[in-house]
Formats: sequence, structure tokens, C-alpha cells
Amino acid sequence: MARGACVRHAWETGADYEAAARESSGLPAFAFDIDAALPLAPNGEEPLDLATHPEIRAIAEAIDGEVLDAIASLWHRAKGRRDPGTVPLTKALLVPGWRPGEKLPWGEVYKGGRRDLYVLDAQLYEAVDFYCPTPDCACDEVTVDFVPLNVFSGDGPPGYVRVRLAGGHELCAENNGEARLDALWDAFCRRHPGHLERLARRHAEMKAAGRWLITRKVGRNEPCPCGSGQKYKKCCGA
Repeated sequence: MARGACVRHAWETGADYEAAARESSGLPAFAFDIDAALPLAPNGEEPLDLATHPEIRAIAEAIDGEVLDAIASLWHRAKGRRDPGTVPLTKALLVPGWRPGEKLPWGEVYKGGRRDLYVLDAQLYEAVDFYCPTPDCACDEVTVDFVPLNVFSGDGPPGYVRVRLAGGHELCAENNGEARLDALWDAFCRRHPGHLERLARRHAEMKAAGRWLITRKVGRNEPCPCGSGQKYKKCCGA
């Protein structure tokens, strides 16, 4: 922290923090895309060639998914916002078309959090984890879907992984994506070495959030769907 103080001071005052890192403390300076865990040049535009920056490679490889989420939480706090991944729902959440028994992606309920992105063969994929939010359902399966974000690539989705929270998983490939799905799942497990604990924690939080989900807009004078017995305008709609 002492060595990095000059970098923080330069950043906060608008000075050249890269020069401060290099000249004052000898620290490597680089930008970091926390969605894709990708080290960039200090200007934040070009990916770094890690073969020529072994000290930065060592740092990047030590940053796992939990650290990425912690950095994202700090980012929200620095902006004066609440971390969407840690705020419990306390009012009705409209999810049109959802029906009990169907899974929902984490980002559909906890919006604005860090996206989990992966680069594979010049393609960009997002790992989207789906959960059953029905509170009284005893299911223990989470689905991790790998969605290609390069819409003009021609390759369809490689598939998804069924993860049993008690242990074990099943790779379900699509569009001849066996090799891609295997590589993406391997990258996911390396980024999230404690992925079972992570998915189990989110599974429990989605179950708790399930009582607030509604599938249509509630009228102001209708009973509140949270079960309080009050009108919606006096309760969650206030």
C-alpha cells in the first residue's frame, strides 16, 4: 500500500499514474478489464502481450472470480452506488413471461453487476448462470450457458453445462461445439476455482428473491404481491 500510494494520488489528482508507478515505485502499470479479466495497456485500449510482460501475467493469473467481483463492488461504491450483487430484493420485481418452474439468469434479477466474459479464438462469450427462483422448489441444479457475443461470427452457441450443487456436472454441447464448450468450461473453472460455492450462494439468494417476482404489472389498488395485505401503492409500489 505504501508503494502504491503515489499511484493513487496521481489517479485522484488527474496526473500520469503510469509514470508515477514506473518512476516512483517501480510497480508495473496496466489497465484491467474486470469483465473479461483481460490486462490492457495503461490507456485501456489495447490488450497486452503477456509473453513480454511476465510480471503482469503473474498478477493477472492470481486474480480469480471472487477478486473480480470484489473489485466490481468497489467500483460501485466509488460511484456512490450499491453493489447489485449484494442488495437483497425488498420489493416486487416485474419479470414478464416468467413462470414458476422456469430458470432465470442471475443478471435478470440482480441487474448491473459484473459480466463474466471469456475470449476464445477471437470470439467473445458470456457465461450466464441460470437458477430456479421458486422458493419452495427443492431443485439443486444450476445451468451455466455460454453465449457468443460476436453476432456475425457464424458460430452458434456452443452449449451449456448442468451443474449439480451436490457435486458433478454435465456438458451439453450444441452446434458441434463440443471442443469450444469444453475449453470455455475449463476457463470458467480456472477463473472460479470455488465455483460450486459461488453457484450455491447465488442459488440461495435467487430462492430468497423468488418471493418478490411477479409476471405482470400490478395495479396501484391491487393487493401487493409480496403478501403484506396492503394495497400495492401503499407497499412495494410506494
